[in-house]
Amino acid sequence: MTARYLCREARRVAAVRDTLGDPQPDAINGFDYLEIASPDQTLIDVFFVHALPGETDGVPASPPLVAANFSVTGGDRVTGIGVEELIETDGNRIRLRVNAAGDFSTYVLHLVSASGEEEPPQRFDPRLAAIDFLFKAGCPSEFDCAPVHRCPPVVAEEPRIDYLAKDYASFRRVMLDRLAVLMPGWRDRGAADPYLALVETLAYHADRLSYAQDAAGTEAYLGTARSRISLRRHARLVDYRVDEGANARTLVHFGVAAGSAMDGRVLPAGQLVAGMQPGREAVLKTAAQRDAALRSGAAIFETMADVTLWSAHDAIPIHTWSDAACCLPPGALGVTLVDEPRLNLAPGDLLMLLQSADPDTGAATDADPRLRHAVRLTAVRHAVDPVDGTPVCDVAWDEEDALPFALPLDSLSLAGEVRPCALAMANLAPADAGHWEPQATLLPDTARDTDRPYRPQLAHAGVVFAADFAASGPVSGFLAPPAQAPTHAAIRLNDGAQAWDILPDLLGADRFARAAVAEVEHGGTVSLRFGDDRLGVRPALGTRLSVAYRLGGGAAGNVGRDVLRHVALPPHEGIVAVTNPLPAQGGRDREDAAHIRRFAPARVARQDRAVTEADYAAALEELPGVQRAQARIRWTGSWYTVFLIVDRIGGLSATDDPDFAADLFAHLEAKRMAGFDLEVADPVHVPLDIVMHVCVDPDAILADVRQRLERTFSAATAPDGTPGFFHPDRRSFGDPVHASAILAAAVGVEGVRSAMLTRFGRAGAPPIDPVADGVIAPTGPELLRLDNDPDHPDRGRIRFDMEGGR
Repeated sequence: MTARYLCREARRVAAVRDTLGDPQPDAINGFDYLEIASPDQTLIDVFFVHALPGETDGVPASPPLVAANFSVTGGDRVTGIGVEELIETDGNRIRLRVNAAGDFSTYVLHLVSASGEEEPPQRFDPRLAAIDFLFKAGCPSEFDCAPVHRCPPVVAEEPRIDYLAKDYASFRRVMLDRLAVLMPGWRDRGAADPYLALVETLAYHADRLSYAQDAAGTEAYLGTARSRISLRRHARLVDYRVDEGANARTLVHFGVAAGSAMDGRVLPAGQLVAGMQPGREAVLKTAAQRDAALRSGAAIFETMADVTLWSAHDAIPIHTWSDAACCLPPGALGVTLVDEPRLNLAPGDLLMLLQSADPDTGAATDADPRLRHAVRLTAVRHAVDPVDGTPVCDVAWDEEDALPFALPLDSLSLAGEVRPCALAMANLAPADAGHWEPQATLLPDTARDTDRPYRPQLAHAGVVFAADFAASGPVSGFLAPPAQAPTHAAIRLNDGAQAWDILPDLLGADRFARAAVAEVEHGGTVSLRFGDDRLGVRPALGTRLSVAYRLGGGAAGNVGRDVLRHVALPPHEGIVAVTNPLPAQGGRDREDAAHIRRFAPARVARQDRAVTEADYAAALEELPGVQRAQARIRWTGSWYTVFLIVDRIGGLSATDDPDFAADLFAHLEAKRMAGFDLEVADPVHVPLDIVMHVCVDPDAILADVRQRLERTFSAATAPDGTPGFFHPDRRSFGDPVHASAILAAAVGVEGVRSAMLTRFGRAGAPPIDPVADGVIAPTGPELLRLDNDPDHPDRGRIRFDMEGGR
């Protein structure tokens, strides 16, 4: 038995063939190849290198081979195959018959001297005395039948390396451990050693590459992303807009000395207003004082509109038309001011009403700072009081700026002296938190790399995001913009030729749009993302951008009243006082990662279309000022019409208010079905007719009890703010009126011993039994109504049949 090798080139057969020559006895023979000669795979044709013994020129010159000179080994499923018969010999070919066909594994045909021996006959090559073959070689196959003899590569022993190394420290340790094996003589670990410097440099880059590998998978999903910018982009894919926060807003009052340089002059927008700076005057006159205020951490605001300052507008008395102990009631839409000295008020100006002294003590220090309210004037009329000749100025404001509380105007002292306890003041400018950094820089400020997108960062963190500012309109809309109002980054970007816009995203930008997106990371750092020449312009190589931006904002800007005390450069001679009479409001921090992960996935469930009647009703109820809504879809001959029945807060009409109707149509325009018309209608008001028999306590005054009952069952709001039983905001579509609830409210009135309903039902319809039935239920768009207004009995009424009392 000889060793078997795996060789890419088989040269043994050629060497044996070359042994044939003179003298003849030196030649040797051996296997060349074999073939399966029958379909049943039991006949094998074996081909030798030379002619076989017993044939002409046979090698060697010995007796012919017989079946006993052949044996078969190997096999997996079929084993023990033997050679039954040597059928014929023809030159260098022998045909053998085996007793069975083999399986698909490899078999070996051996040439032996005799049965049971391993050595081949004399003059047969021992290397060619065995040949591998397959019984299934003739079966169809798409592979090459030639065996591949290839030596396997030498497997080197793997070094013991910690493959859990993922950061700088662990990479450094792994490399030092490996070098200790490869370079045992290197023991210097000093910081100046070049080998150590190389190791630490490689560890640094390995750390960055490791982070990049992890970040690629981590930042790919909303649930695992760590970067706030990644979370923002994932959320945008489901149409969820991440809240970047908003800066706070307030009103700033500037006190002006009479006859000074600022009396009657315009104070332009953009004035920096700062919180308390100990030891400083109202005006910060130098750049050093301004910079010190910025570094102090005090609240910083900037005015948003021009304002003309007048000394006469600092404190304006309120005219009460010779009356005393007067009060401006809640909901007031106007007031009369003393027009001396002459007031220069005009529609659009801001005015503040405030309590200047406590009505009881008369002390200014006891004034309630909560009783302050700002309005925007819509009408100004100068007149004269014909009784005492006092010049007066009547001013009015919008209903949205209506006075939310009762403001005492004056009071009587114990001696009967009239003491003013309220006043008005103008010289107000809107202001919001934050300040501009005009000399800011981008890092880097020039687009240089052609392979990587230009992603510069702002040098400072904490850029302001602010809502749009409306220079007109009610003050309530300015001080408290809706939470869903979009905010924009206060960044000005310019390439020297034209300005670039800052957009929330580039999805709607065309390829010519010069725009960028401000993306905020967790720490407040801001990166600018530009377009790719498909969605927005990509900055050309060498483009140098200049930038200015505002810093501040967030919930930190919600400072209290009277916190802002200084105005900065330029010097404003004549400004003697600065303050914010109202607390700043509206500031909110940017949305954090946990909030984004929680609410962004739910955005896909939000309804952004109106198909069914319920869809239209739900969309209407999203509008401010809508208590409840119903929708009816009807075929009107040529198309479908959606009839929208709206119950507004306060019982206001939807059809008589064109501004509300315009807002309603604009809100539904993106949601309604194409081809569906919209029609707005008010609810169908159903007046009620109720008669109540009331038994009054003997000690109670009958007139007082009746007055309390009428106030309880009115549709108005009581002086203490309690809505009446039939107030329009207490019920809407489908809300019934129960007799038991009416009786319970009646017996709760002071002085009422018992009550009973003698009539209970709809006006103009037969009454119902308050005991057996006990409920009036509306249907469809009906809304039960009872105003108890003698001028409008068609709007419902309630009568009281009083008994007892005194």
